[in-house]
Amino acid sequence: MSFILYMRLSFVLFLFTSLVARVLAETSFDFHEVRGREAKVSNLAMPQVVVKGSTIEHLSADHDGFYSITFDSVPGATGIELDWANEGGYKHWTIREIEAYAKFGTKLDIVTGKVVPGPARTGDNVFTNAFDGDDETFTYTTQFGTTVAPQRTLLELEPGSHTIDRIRINDVAGNGDNGRMQKITVRITTDTDKDLAARKYFDTTNLSVQIFGEDLMEGELLPMKGRSRPQGMSGYGDQWSSDTHLLWDGLIGDSMETTIMIDESSEYNFQIQLTKARDYGQFDLYLNGKAIAKKIDLYSPIVSLADAINLSGLKMEKGQHKISFKLVGKNIKATPYQKNRYLLGLDFIKIVNMLPPAKESKADLTGISPSQAKDDSATTESKSLIPDQLKVSLDEVVPILASR
Repeated sequence: MSFILYMRLSFVLFLFTSLVARVLAETSFDFHEVRGREAKVSNLAMPQVVVKGSTIEHLSADHDGFYSITFDSVPGATGIELDWANEGGYKHWTIREIEAYAKFGTKLDIVTGKVVPGPARTGDNVFTNAFDGDDETFTYTTQFGTTVAPQRTLLELEPGSHTIDRIRINDVAGNGDNGRMQKITVRITTDTDKDLAARKYFDTTNLSVQIFGEDLMEGELLPMKGRSRPQGMSGYGDQWSSDTHLLWDGLIGDSMETTIMIDESSEYNFQIQLTKARDYGQFDLYLNGKAIAKKIDLYSPIVSLADAINLSGLKMEKGQHKISFKLVGKNIKATPYQKNRYLLGLDFIKIVNMLPPAKESKADLTGISPSQAKDDSATTESKSLIPDQLKVSLDEVVPILASR
């Protein structure tokens, strides 16, 4: 009897050991999941900002300027809430201008607003200047030296039913004395209560942020859906932009989908940088449902950058455009990821306007007027609003953040 029990126990131990060995073997070879876990918790490996849900966080006091905040469209919108707080002891927020848009480019008037709990700015640079449509005026939404946080900026849209999908703000991300702008959470309301503070506001979805004046769309900062996620790449070399790319996996026939924003109707060139590795697939590339590149083979025995893809003559209207990578097959040498899936890695998309830009004033190009360079009440917060290296037109729109 004891011999039979011994044999049964031995058999159970054998099965358990085999199962553990199999799990460990699969784990040791699944370097994608390992390096994915090593990536930052956020969707971003950039030094300036990060998006978490509907909240934008500054990681430093850099990159002051116009942020174009886009999100899933909200029909029936009547107002906006910007919930914000500084890292330092003073909780005021400098806003140069706030604008709201429907269908990306149709401007909606902001007719009034308030700060809760405040106190609201009542001096020479009054709060209402923040949404008067004049880039030459600017304001603190709270009195200088405010110490209460978080603060809420509540804005009322012009009368009517609006479908809002973009907010454009020119904010200051902080300064060396008071630290960074810690967070800005974007919410929308469809309520009509006369008291803005009594309305119910809900978080935006699929939020991303773009800064005007750069021309590189980081893959990991684009809106992410489904199996898309950011992944740190520093363990494989320094050739990846920002040491991160967008990683996606799927079955043959599945598609990785994202969107980009174009600020001006024109003809563009796309320069697309992808990653290749032993378990990456073959893809067709679509722009707004139309194939623009076929059977891009991303197999490689080692993890490295693929040859850049250059696509010219792409006529695009101002607004949002859908980018899709459809998994159509695999290289005969490719090894499946998780049994029957294959991967895609998107480092960046660079867009170049191929048509000569219209002549614009320096103020138009930067979004900053000479009168904004000086604010007697807070000279320490008005340092360089736009980095010196930004010498390109606002015609080139670039996401610096993305959530999901």
